[in-house]
Amino acid sequence: MDWLVGSGIQTRTSYVGPAVDHTFGTPAGRYVYVDYIYPHESGHRAQLFSETVLSDFAQCFRFYYYMNGPDAGDLILWIGQDNAGVYTPYSMWQLSGAQSNDWLEGTISLRGLIAPYNLLFETVLRSGLSGYIALDDIEFLQFDCGTFPLEADPSYNDGSTTTPSPTTQPPIPDGPINCNFDQNLCSYVQDTTDIFDWSQGTGNTPTQNTGPNGDHTTGIGKYIFIETSTPTLPGDYAVIMSGVSPTTRGSCLRFWYSMYGSYIQRLEVLIKQPSTNATLLWKQDTGLGSAWYPAAVDIISDYDFQIYFNATAGSSYTGDIAIDDVQLILGLCPPPNDQDLFCSFEDDLACGYQQDNTDDFNWIQTSGGTSTVDSGPTYDHTYGTTYGRYMYTESSSPRVKNDKARLISRPYNQYKSTGGGYECLTFYYHMYGASMGSLNVYRTSGSDIEGQPLGSSIWSMYGDQGNQWHIAQVCWF
Repeated sequence: MDWLVGSGIQTRTSYVGPAVDHTFGTPAGRYVYVDYIYPHESGHRAQLFSETVLSDFAQCFRFYYYMNGPDAGDLILWIGQDNAGVYTPYSMWQLSGAQSNDWLEGTISLRGLIAPYNLLFETVLRSGLSGYIALDDIEFLQFDCGTFPLEADPSYNDGSTTTPSPTTQPPIPDGPINCNFDQNLCSYVQDTTDIFDWSQGTGNTPTQNTGPNGDHTTGIGKYIFIETSTPTLPGDYAVIMSGVSPTTRGSCLRFWYSMYGSYIQRLEVLIKQPSTNATLLWKQDTGLGSAWYPAAVDIISDYDFQIYFNATAGSSYTGDIAIDDVQLILGLCPPPNDQDLFCSFEDDLACGYQQDNTDDFNWIQTSGGTSTVDSGPTYDHTYGTTYGRYMYTESSSPRVKNDKARLISRPYNQYKSTGGGYECLTFYYHMYGASMGSLNVYRTSGSDIEGQPLGSSIWSMYGDQGNQWHIAQVCWF
């Protein structure tokens, strides 16, 4: 089988093919594709090779893919290099089966890869005629990235929150932030200005009905935790600080945490830079059961930095909090498994967000700075570069006071893996300018909300907040 070049007008043989390309979003735009309607057998392959890449300048490889239909097979991205005279391909990215009836973004990191090399897209077909795989907008980028989506990484852990077997957690390399706590605290030190200290533990914590049943690394190793029984009082907090890590324009802090108990209070992750107060990056304030849960936090810092873990005791003794297997990995964190719940606005389709046609003006998708001096960001939050994209509102003329611009997400169902209950929306916002208005978030029901009363906002911010991106989170049941 061969990859073919076509468009929505020319090649869409059934409902499973894309109606438009990714570049222009039109039926006339072109892409490459494999259509299962042509004669084939299960296991047949179609391969598309790049030219030989001779430069090491690229840090990220990005493309857009389309995989739809009940018979859709595998899409694999290989990197091939000459290894002592033998051409050797390495699998870097792989998905199987139908993913969406939309174009989706895929990325792999090229950081550290030594030229020359080739890239190879391969699709492995299944039997049946209702399958369609397509590619569009393939590009090399100079900023770093991670594997996206996370589940496309061939080494991806399925995210199980049960205690893993001894071989599940790979060894954690040395580093000022990395630690599995099995031998000691690595580069971590206790904060002498807090109320009490973190402890190193193994197996269960000393108090029943709270804490993990074993460490995350092997189940029989060590972790660190806070013990909330006497003499600890409600509201007491313990801070443990990492070693100093050098600057990064994009890294991912990964760790595992346990927050089991009836009186769990709060776990926070903060970043500390020289001559500034520590800044909150992440928090969890809900008990989640006795399993270990994964967390991932983007780190972008122009200065050397430390990571602080701050745990607060609840109102009774069943409030132990533990962490394990902390690691800083080069490249921003991959988005959540369910792409429909995540949007970085890199995609031309803006993840399905729609303008409200009954408001006064529109949101604009852009990169770099805005068109107004002394207002707006100069880089996006996702990558921290002028290449990354974001959405903003331009408030210069002809805009007047109290004009409104509304951006509406696609409908979301309650996230099925939570089993209902507690959910949170996390986003980053930038509000910089002397005449700043307000930003409001509303949660509504119904499919047609254009022009409808929105009720009370679930989150609001007013006025100039400085020339930086801020994190916000709002939760509901």
